[in-house]
Amino acid sequence: MRRPVIHILLVATLWVASAPARAQHGDLFDLNEAVARNEQLLAQATDLVVQTNSAKARTSLEAARTLHARSKELVSGGSNMQMAARVTAQARQAILNTISLAKREARLEEQAIKAMELAAARLLQARAAWEEAGSPEDARARKLLEEAHEQLQRARGSMHEHMFGVALQLAQSSAELSGRAIQMLKRASIGPDDVFAEIERTDAILERVAGRLGADRRGFTGRALDDARDLQNRARHNARNDSYRVALEQTRRARDLALRAMKSAAGTALPEVDEIGRAIAFTEDLLAQARDLAGADAPARVRQQLEEAAQLQEMARNRLAAGEPRAAREATLHARETLKRALRGLDRPIDAEIVRGALARTDEVLGRLESRLAGTAQGAAAALFERAQARQEGAWGAYENGEMQRALALTRVARNLAARAMKELGDAGG
Repeated sequence: MRRPVIHILLVATLWVASAPARAQHGDLFDLNEAVARNEQLLAQATDLVVQTNSAKARTSLEAARTLHARSKELVSGGSNMQMAARVTAQARQAILNTISLAKREARLEEQAIKAMELAAARLLQARAAWEEAGSPEDARARKLLEEAHEQLQRARGSMHEHMFGVALQLAQSSAELSGRAIQMLKRASIGPDDVFAEIERTDAILERVAGRLGADRRGFTGRALDDARDLQNRARHNARNDSYRVALEQTRRARDLALRAMKSAAGTALPEVDEIGRAIAFTEDLLAQARDLAGADAPARVRQQLEEAAQLQEMARNRLAAGEPRAAREATLHARETLKRALRGLDRPIDAEIVRGALARTDEVLGRLESRLAGTAQGAAAALFERAQARQEGAWGAYENGEMQRALALTRVARNLAARAMKELGDAGG
């Protein structure tokens, strides 16, 4: 009986004594597996960093490589497994951080490039609006254009230094400044067609609101609707007397009052009516800017997308007037996405032959205008013709210098000025 017991005790003692060696062997195997996995991850990180120009990502990659090399040395030495495990874990974390950073920087770089392209296009559009407005005395718009140009230049400098986040913010700021300048210049050149179109929209909304409210005209609701109608009547009167800016402000205030009356009467059934109205107006501005930027020479697909966006905007206005704000918001947001796709379709390089064709067509328009002006008294049409000629000369100069986008923008301005001159002649003759 004693022999088996002694044998069992001996086996147990040998098993316990061999445990550290077995554990060390298992730890070494696990560490080698971890190092091999780190090697794969490091290769992935390297590929990602190579695809971006980020200095931060490259610095992070070098730190990860150093830790990985150190972990390999410790594991192969086998003298301090605890240290080897710790450094291997640190290397793994550094590599994963590098992968995450490289992906984030690549996204930022792409976003910054797109934002800079949009900012450049918006600045070009704003400059064209400035040229067409012919209002050099407008110091505020000029200041906005200067700031937009400065912000865009700083964005380009930040991109050169691989500071993508800063470049993105500066490009967005530049585009916003150009947008404000465009709006300012648009307000300064309000035409009768724009104002009467706004008055018609307000009429439709007033009719919808009155029908929806019915006899519920008590308190704020009744006062707001009455005030809206009074403002609308004054807007119509001012528009007929050529006070277009005042009329535009009044009809928009009338529309806001009518929508607030409808919202007040409906309680929570019609949320965010004011906000959605502003969203529709914002999309309307984007649509106008996109049309100006695209021009008549835009690809067929882009023109189709602009038309689709216009139809969606019309739907949004109709839904809002019908008391369906959520459907209106969905339609106007869909219109914005369509506009973004259309603008992306304009990002490719402009063919020189297309630009030359556009310049030639403007020359033909200016030639016809010059013939019409022959023998007439010098007036507004002649002044517009002179401005159009100056812009067209600038367009040809830009074309010769290889600045195709600027050439297109300037010749569009020249053509618009010529069209206004033709209209002046037609009005004078009628």
